[in-house]
Amino acid sequence: ALNGAAEAKTLKWGASREIASLDPYSYGETFTLSVLNHVYEGLVRYTGDLKIEPALAESWETVSPTVWRFKLRQGVKFHNGNPFTADDVIASLDRVTHDTSPLKGNLPAYKSAKKIDDYTVEIEVNGPYPLLLNDLTNIFIFDKEWMEANNTSLPTDSGKGIKGYATDNTNGTG
Repeated sequence: ALNGAAEAKTLKWGASREIASLDPYSYGETFTLSVLNHVYEGLVRYTGDLKIEPALAESWETVSPTVWRFKLRQGVKFHNGNPFTADDVIASLDRVTHDTSPLKGNLPAYKSAKKIDDYTVEIEVNGPYPLLLNDLTNIFIFDKEWMEANNTSLPTDSGKGIKGYATDNTNGTG
């Protein structure tokens, strides 16, 4: 057992390469997504023993073979103070599945998303698809209002040398 108060320490970490972008939807590369996983959150995430657990979604259920319903965590705010809602989930899914998104293939069965209420979203897939939760672990949720204000509703493709995403990370959840 440790005695006394915990002491804050600085953690320094280095890697032999840089991340490709601060925009997780602009470059579908494992190293970049792994680093950005410490900045952004998705609906679900992996535990240390690779089980899927709730993150921004507090629960989910399949309501039909092709529709998943997610109950969203209430009380979450983005760094800019905006509340997290179903509108943010839908805007983020629209962005990541857009034809110009390099990560479009990360949600191969995605068909559409529908807001049921501010804290409930239904995701429709194109057939029975048990891997949706796995796919959603690398899909991070952005603040819709922030995306609109910063002209980032559509993804950029840094792999093609296309620039345009603001490097300000105030849209991460916290």
